[in-house]
Order: sequence, then structure tokens, then C-alpha cells
Amino acid sequence: MNNGIRELRQPPALLPLFVKAVAKRSRAMSEPALPQHRLALTMRPITAKLKAYHRLVGWQGEGIHPCWLQVRALPLQLSLLTDKCCPFAVMGLMHMKNRIQQYQPVRENMALELSCSLDALKKHRMGWQFEILTQARHHKKLVWESVATSLAPTVKVQAGQRQRQAPEPPEVQALECWSLEADLGRRYASVSGDYNPIHLHPLTSSMFGFPQPIIHGMWSYARILSALTEHGYIDTDFSSSVTFKRPLVLPGDAELYLNGEEASVNQGRFELRAESGHKVLLNGDWQALRR
Repeated sequence: MNNGIRELRQPPALLPLFVKAVAKRSRAMSEPALPQHRLALTMRPITAKLKAYHRLVGWQGEGIHPCWLQVRALPLQLSLLTDKCCPFAVMGLMHMKNRIQQYQPVRENMALELSCSLDALKKHRMGWQFEILTQARHHKKLVWESVATSLAPTVKVQAGQRQRQAPEPPEVQALECWSLEADLGRRYASVSGDYNPIHLHPLTSSMFGFPQPIIHGMWSYARILSALTEHGYIDTDFSSSVTFKRPLVLPGDAELYLNGEEASVNQGRFELRAESGHKVLLNGDWQALRR
């Protein structure tokens, strides 16, 4: 893709972006194309909501949470997704996968260049798949990056429909169990800025096919990384990926499982399940990065 950079002086306001996102519709075309520019913003990770975010995702590790920079990048991501050159509707996009690589601890007051671009567009059996690449650099050195894989469906998708579940891994062991309250989506929205209606209230989620609100996938992923860090499985430099299978309905319970055969500080696999372990909501892995 063209690496033309548009430097921003401050983050775009989220409210107008959400208004544009709700109003935007997909354009029918046989060969869609993504915006060819990259947005960049010089910023510091700390905001007034950082401590509240850390409490909500259970973070007690070193530096800021590995998912926080993806939260801070939301205005850049929405700016690209609502750009007139982006052919897809924002409401209805499905967050399929996410990969995070952290090359060193990120501190609250580090001066960072945060950048975001759209890339890797390809045909999918259910529509069009593409990636949202977000990177953070400190003194031009890459310290953190995230790749969020999204699907713009062109066929009707039932609420909650995801990829087929993978076979159950051997010797899984339960690590933590969580009870999620009905207002968790609203509380997470208040600290992350992600006010997608499917996460907020039955009245708004039902407009998009969900009788009950569902929690943000990035809350689940952030909570898992917090748990893995607290239990000593993840250190400061690591790579992790997650595949979202099914939504987690609010209120509800969830259990975090590890593959007991291989879980260590070097690598491992995890699953988040519901219904007493019978329904896989997401799965993923982690591995240590050596400096």
C-alpha cells in the first residue's frame, strides 16, 4: 500500500466519528479498495481514564496494559473506517482476530508516535477481510504493534455466528472464573470510548440482532492478558494472538482455561469458555520475545 502519512496534531473527536459510523453504508463493488494513507499522532499513553481502565481489566503488571494503546488508537481507526475511501459500513464489521506484539514495557509518560493504517484486503467466504495495523514508536523505535483482523460481511450473518470451533486441546486446566455484570459493557465503553450499541443495553443491542448486550472482545482479551501476567505466564516482551469465536453475553459467567501440557512463561495456549466450559468463546496463544 501507499505509505503516505497524515500527521494529526490531536486525536479526532470520537462523538462525530461515531455519528458518521452509524450513518455509513457499504458501497457495492466487485473489487473494493482501502484508504491508501496512514494516520499518525504524537501522544503519551497516560490519560485521566487509564487507572479506571486498569481496574476494569484487572491489570497489576509493569507499565501500561498491552491493550491500552489499541484503546488510544480508536480515534485513528474510526477516522480511517469512516473515510470516504473506505467502502465498508462500520456498524456490522466483525472483529475476527487480534495480534499484539510488545517489544518493551510501555510507560505512562513515554512520548510515542502512534500510527494506524488499513491493509491486507482479501476475499473471505462471508465477505471481505482486512487488517487494521496500529504501531507505536518511541524515538523512531518500534515498541508495540497490533493487527486487528476484521470482516465486512456481504452475506447475512446471524448474531453470534463465528468460525467453527477447533477441537478441544488436551489436558486443559482452569485458571480463573469470572462473573460479568450487566453493565460491564457500559463501564468499559466509558473508559475505552467504544460506544458500539451492541455492548451497551438490550434496547440498543437488539437493533443489531443481539437480544442482550455482549461484552467487547478487547475487554475479554485484555482481562486474559492481565490474568496471564498476574500468574507469571507473560513477561514484558511477548507476542500474543486471539481468535474470537462467539460473543460473551451480559450478564454472564466465563472461565479461562490453559493448555496444561505447554503453558509456561515461554509459550502457551488459552481458551475462554462459557456454560460450564462447554462453549468456546475465544482461543489464542502467547510466546516470549527475546531481546
